[in-house]
Amino acid sequence: LCGAANGDAVASGVCNDEAAFRIFLRDAERTFKHPEHQQRMINLLKRVWPENRDYHQGLGYITSLFMLLFDDDTAVRMLLKITRDERYTPGYWLAAPDAYVRDAMVFQRLVQERYPEVHALLT
Repeated sequence: LCGAANGDAVASGVCNDEAAFRIFLRDAERTFKHPEHQQRMINLLKRVWPENRDYHQGLGYITSLFMLLFDDDTAVRMLLKITRDERYTPGYWLAAPDAYVRDAMVFQRLVQERYPEVHALLT
């Protein structure tokens, strides 16, 4: 999946940044109702944290989606692959995610032009 092989390095989950941990907690609480799902999301984000040392809520969205589809190790491998490979999400997970915002605006424009009914429901 996305070239994330079983042998790829899986992050250890060392996140000593108290501010990042508080953000992970808040995003997990907003995303999942049940504490066990919240904790799982936090644990996954902590495992990916050493790669970026920065965080944007978009990473939480992707993490929660992967939680629905994959076991934890596969989810982490996928998150690391899309984080490390410039083809997928270059600059997306930064606190000031210029690339993420740019691509979101392009996506919004495409939906508006090609699917106006959907756009009307989203605005």
